[in-house]
Amino acid sequence: MKGSPYRKRYILIEFSEMKSADYLSMECRRIFNTREKYRDRSFIIIKTDQFLKDQVCTFVEQRIRGVRIITVSGTIKKCKRTMGALVNEHLQII
Repeated sequence: MKGSPYRKRYILIEFSEMKSADYLSMECRRIFNTREKYRDRSFIIIKTDQFLKDQVCTFVEQRIRGVRIITVSGTIKKCKRTMGALVNEHLQII
């Protein structure tokens, strides 16, 4: 096990409206003290710790419309790679 008991987790979320992303970022910060680490097109990456990860995911799925959780990872690099793959897949369909 790593040195710190508070290991970080990154949550990759896809949203349909910019309004949803702003509200999501604000509410998660207010309730869970999370940080928005990255935003691009219709994706947002939120940083939390391993103990709040499930609570944040449940909150996002139940309370905020027009968003869906894509993945939860220990590194932001994996989230960005997943996001890139989804964007490329969508562009190939069009």
